[in-house]
Amino acid sequence: MSKVSIELSASARNNESLILHCLDSQNQKEIAELVGVDASTITRMKTDKKDNNNLTQVEFISAFVDSLGLKLVRKGDV
Repeated sequence: MSKVSIELSASARNNESLILHCLDSQNQKEIAELVGVDASTITRMKTDKKDNNNLTQVEFISAFVDSLGLKLVRKGDV
């Protein structure tokens, strides 16, 4: 499979920033337990680039949400 380099839009970057900020401001271990994974899985989602698109999972999720025309916001901001 060929590598594809994806440029994140401004709104996708905003989504990514919100996800990373929320992860950094909360207990990553507790978040991991809530979704049924190890804390190291959350770390890999933030840092490991995938070979096929050169995006981390957080970047991919951010771009995916943006491509659906959706925007991430904190629960308290709604």
